[in-house]
Amino acid sequence: MFSISRSNRQNNPQLPPHPRFASFADLIILLIVGAGTILGFPAMTALKPENVSIYRDNHLIATYPLDTDRTISVKGIRGPVELTIKNGSVAVTDADCPHGICRKTGSIRNPRSQIVCAPNHILITITSSGDDTLDAIVR
Repeated sequence: MFSISRSNRQNNPQLPPHPRFASFADLIILLIVGAGTILGFPAMTALKPENVSIYRDNHLIATYPLDTDRTISVKGIRGPVELTIKNGSVAVTDADCPHGICRKTGSIRNPRSQIVCAPNHILITITSSGDDTLDAIVR
């Protein structure tokens, strides 16, 4: 119904300026960010998972290698938590907690992945050989 011509935009300062497409500098910045993202993926996946660390109340209680299949029972606050290490991944298979979110999490296999059973105060995390306080991006 209403049409705003170029002359109306120039005569009326309340109208927003005509939209402008990306400039050459915008395209250069976009290319740099895209290249950094693509080149950063190998660095983030360079860590090889090796161990499963189990914590209770923020204290390390056990560490197991991921390359050996086994079933582990850990004593939690509410009762035992059963973990299964199989094919390089770990999952909670049984826990005495009301909602069972730790069981529904499924298996984890990547470094720094975690399963938390909050009612039992249990934290299961996967660590790698070069795992310390720095992450893959900082290295």
